[in-house]
Amino acid sequence: MISCAGGDHWIIEDNTIEWANGGGLSIGRDANSGGSRQAGASHILRRNTIRCCGIEGIGGMGTSNALIEDNLIEWCGWADAERGWEAAGAKFHNARNLLFRRNVVRHLRHANAIWFDVGNVNCRITRNVLADVLSVSAAVHIEMTTEANQIDNNVIWNVRNAEAGTPGQRGCAGSGIFDNATDKLIVAHNLIGRCDNSGIFAITRPDRRGSGTGTGNTIANNIFAKCNTSAIVFLNANNQADGNVYVGMPATFQGYGEGDAKQYVDLEAWRAAHKWDMSSVVAEAEIEFDPETLQLTLSTRRSAGQAGMDDRSSRATMTAVPPGVGAAGHPAQPMLLWLWREGLPEPWPRHSREHATAPQRPPGGTAGSVDALAERLGSPPRRDRRSDRRRRARDVFGRPVPTPLAFSA
Repeated sequence: MISCAGGDHWIIEDNTIEWANGGGLSIGRDANSGGSRQAGASHILRRNTIRCCGIEGIGGMGTSNALIEDNLIEWCGWADAERGWEAAGAKFHNARNLLFRRNVVRHLRHANAIWFDVGNVNCRITRNVLADVLSVSAAVHIEMTTEANQIDNNVIWNVRNAEAGTPGQRGCAGSGIFDNATDKLIVAHNLIGRCDNSGIFAITRPDRRGSGTGTGNTIANNIFAKCNTSAIVFLNANNQADGNVYVGMPATFQGYGEGDAKQYVDLEAWRAAHKWDMSSVVAEAEIEFDPETLQLTLSTRRSAGQAGMDDRSSRATMTAVPPGVGAAGHPAQPMLLWLWREGLPEPWPRHSREHATAPQRPPGGTAGSVDALAERLGSPPRRDRRSDRRRRARDVFGRPVPTPLAFSA
């Protein structure tokens, strides 16, 4: 529907883009790019609503230094063309230094929520909601990438297999995160739950030149809840997992195997064989998340023998897990334990259905540490670039152009 046509340094904000038969917005190289040297460089996409696109909401081939924040992407993929391998709420190829943060991507049908395809470097997916996804793949798909990238502080919830009773895309259908021949991936401080398949599912692709081997990945300080097959699938011993919390999982919920010959074992066998998850815990808790209201409900029983905490039950409701857990000034520890110890903030404002809004500091505040966290997460005042342009604008005689009534205060 919209193409930047090889442009760079665009600011695209506060728009509604909907009902594209194919893609809603193209920000990288495409058929309109011509000989542009910096196609897709340094774009900012902010506070847009992108919905009801047949194949993908945002597409970017070869983007660099892009910031994509505070957008609402929903109801994409209805064309049911997922096996053409371009369908996603947002899909990027060969992205470098891309920051995808504070977006709500929900109600995907026959599409990934977000897909980084081939050769991505130093990209971060953080503080997003990625929920209610029906796919032959996963909510988050990282493909054929051998350099470091990070997925942290997201809510990944309710991922279902679009072709029930089949393995979907190489066995991963209905998983939270698909490590598709990818190395050096950091997955930390996420809530990953209610997945038909695995929380994190990995494969290798020796048939594809330049593919990763599923090594050097780190899975730390996440909550995995109600994943029907497994929490983690590793393909070799050169990976790390620790500090995770497992809630409502099957008896054998960790997968391991050389190549694609996977076996599923319980936590004790996983620890004994590979020394993974030595400080992780299995917790009794109930966790639910509503992608429409963004309401997270968590109830759990705290054991008197665990981390010096008293023995009592607790229940809390909030609109999203507090972002930034484990950031500077906070200990790197399982998110669930952090919630138990630090207490919950007052509710964040409800995410508008019309457009995504950045989290604001909750009124009042609770414990000092949460107050300080909210201070760090508060959005800076938005600069009104239209007003700046009007102040600079002059007519042909050098006189200032008057401010239109439509923009007056």
